[in-house]
Amino acid sequence: MEPNRKSTPKASGRLNRLPRSAASASAAMNSTRSSPWGAGATGAQGSRGGPVASLFIWSPAGVSLPVAGSQGFWSGGGARCRVASARSGRTGAAAGAVQARSRMRRDPHSSRRMDRKTVDDIPIAGRLAVSGRTRQSVSQVLIAPATTSRLRCRTGSLVSLGGHPDWRSPPVPASSHRARPAARRLLPRLWLALWLLPTAGHGGPLPVDIDRALRLHQIDQADLSLYVREVTQEQPRVDLNGEVPRVPASTIKLLTSIVALGQLGPNFRWQTRVWLSGPLVNGRLAGDLIIQGGGDPSLRLEDLWRLLWELKARGLTGIGGDLIIDNSAFAPPETTRAAFDGKGQSGYNALPVAFSLNEQLTAVELQLDPAAKTLRAYLSPPVAHVELRNELKVVQGACQAKNHRVHVAVAGEGPALMTLQGTFAAGCGRDHVEGLLLEPLQQAGRATLALWEELGGTLEGQVRDGVRPKNAVLFHTHESAELPVILRDVNKWSNNLIARTLFLTLGMERFGRPATPAKGEAAAKEWLAKQGLDFPELVVTNGSGLSREDRISARSLGRLLAFAYANQGMSELMASLPILGVDGTLHRRFKHEALRGHGHLKTGTMAGATGLAGFVDDRTGRRWIMVSMINNPRLQTWRGKAVEEAVLRWIYGEPAAGCAAGGAAPCPEKVLGTGARVQSPAAGRKPGATVSQTTQDRNP
Repeated sequence: MEPNRKSTPKASGRLNRLPRSAASASAAMNSTRSSPWGAGATGAQGSRGGPVASLFIWSPAGVSLPVAGSQGFWSGGGARCRVASARSGRTGAAAGAVQARSRMRRDPHSSRRMDRKTVDDIPIAGRLAVSGRTRQSVSQVLIAPATTSRLRCRTGSLVSLGGHPDWRSPPVPASSHRARPAARRLLPRLWLALWLLPTAGHGGPLPVDIDRALRLHQIDQADLSLYVREVTQEQPRVDLNGEVPRVPASTIKLLTSIVALGQLGPNFRWQTRVWLSGPLVNGRLAGDLIIQGGGDPSLRLEDLWRLLWELKARGLTGIGGDLIIDNSAFAPPETTRAAFDGKGQSGYNALPVAFSLNEQLTAVELQLDPAAKTLRAYLSPPVAHVELRNELKVVQGACQAKNHRVHVAVAGEGPALMTLQGTFAAGCGRDHVEGLLLEPLQQAGRATLALWEELGGTLEGQVRDGVRPKNAVLFHTHESAELPVILRDVNKWSNNLIARTLFLTLGMERFGRPATPAKGEAAAKEWLAKQGLDFPELVVTNGSGLSREDRISARSLGRLLAFAYANQGMSELMASLPILGVDGTLHRRFKHEALRGHGHLKTGTMAGATGLAGFVDDRTGRRWIMVSMINNPRLQTWRGKAVEEAVLRWIYGEPAAGCAAGGAAPCPEKVLGTGARVQSPAAGRKPGATVSQTTQDRNP
């Protein structure tokens, strides 16, 4: 509809005299000519002049529109709208500054040309142009991040969010009859905008500091999903691409951990059982000894030693049959260690088995004896029937990569042969080479035999795999530590093998043996559904995140964290997460900054994907849920982490460039090119308008 003509004065051939209240604002305007953002602000120089989609909103008379900044306004004419400063509550100052600018130039067309130059020097994503009916010309208002104002128009105003205004066409006075056809042509667009506006999403747009980091590191907003909300609030503060399914990498371990705490309980322990298939007479077992793995992923060399010591303490000294390793609790893996990235000896590619020792890792310990000029090599854990052949050449020089190259070659499945090849730098003194050097049965079974023989036990048969006979008798049970203790390795150090094992255990405890990834996924989704957490996009293949098929949205993961925070198990989950700058995978980030210790977050990294999710405390003490996921096949990990750190700083409330430092209050609201607003969480005010931005997943 057209604005009320009675309230629209006739166009004037001259500018009105400036009100007295505009004097200070005019001076402030003149003092900020060198910076388009106004005094004290340093708007980052960024992408210039690229195409930006425009959104038009028709503002009826008397409707308040949120804009920012009474400083940094550059205008081609006196605005017909009044601006009230959020800081002072006074009106007229900013409007006077707009008029002052026009009067100083005297030529609205010249002023608009200057406006265009000024706008081009500002990143497109950081400007908001307000095109309103004016007495002399269309007013172009740029938003400064230093303050917040509300623009109240006495008549209708056309607000352009992020577009390029028409810099050349002279303005048509509102009272002119020639303006009516143009206004009628705009009405369909305006009504369409009004129809689309209520469909906005659940969170505010991207804060300007985060957008600046994205542009600096050449990451498209379409590749980022960001979800930020206070733990006590239902609505998120930021929800960018929140519904887009992403590859979560290791942040999916949060889901595995939360479901495990809920389904298994914090008192859950894995059990490793020892069975006898025959009678025990005078210390000798007339039959086989069966070690039945229950999935304990934390079994270490010292745990195995204690288990075997307990057997001897109960009278067992010799095994007349075989030593059988029963891995039947878990179905055989459907893939190989090298399937993910071709690095089959890397520890993160270990596949879960029911009886696993030292996370299936075998280490070669190297120690140089300078006096004898010899290099001693041995295996940890000790493995029976494995020959270690040392062909390393000791070279004089510093401990540098050019002098120190150690390679371990393994051959044979029976009595295996390990060959050490390459050069050992004398400057290193000692070294530790660790990896998945042996198959799980070789490593765990032969390590068990080596320890048994060290304790004085004997074995008349061989080490082999098998299944416990039905007539076997339970002889001893070893229990792992409680689940919360195990979760520390899952999350603080992002242990894939333990996470995979935990995921299989969920399926085994719910649907029985043998455990499979499909059972684990079904158990997890069933538990989530019982809690009212329906995530239709969820795909979890192994529970560790080491998969390019996994999918979850930032919004779903944020909802899951909010649920976990409000229910039992919250303290156990929090204790398992890395602390910013203190421990785990975050021990080097923010180590010497104010943010140190203010976040409990799970990291996630793989080629083409980075993620960070968990809880962050701002500098006022409030706690926030944060989920950030970036997917792009060409993503450089360090750039993704830099954007994550920008998000953390914004949540914490660190002053950005141009904001008052020192701490009484954080930066006020910061506005992006979308035109909606988002408030720095530490500012302690209510969130602004809600806008959702979506895109399609680009990750392969």
